[in-house]
Amino acid sequence: MSLPFTDRQAAGRALGQRLTQLKLRTPIVVLALPRGGVPVGVEVARMLGAALDLVLVRKQLPGFRREGSDSAPARAARDDAGGGEAQRPRAGVYAC
Repeated sequence: MSLPFTDRQAAGRALGQRLTQLKLRTPIVVLALPRGGVPVGVEVARMLGAALDLVLVRKQLPGFRREGSDSAPARAARDDAGGGEAQRPRAGVYAC
């Protein structure tokens, strides 16, 4: 079976190349999921000259299920950046 990309970095470079053709508003922040999404996100951010941040998720297991899960954004115990919700800039969100 032939895969479309040799690795996740190659996929990120291809996605970054496509995104550079769009007229995206700046500043741009690339959000990546840990593990598989980080290598892709690094390449996209590099090609766009953008910041990179991680979206942390954790498993949500209902009390009656021991196997399987849904993912949900993990809540930070405190805001390490020091800024509250009101201080965060509003920006367009682009989904690819």
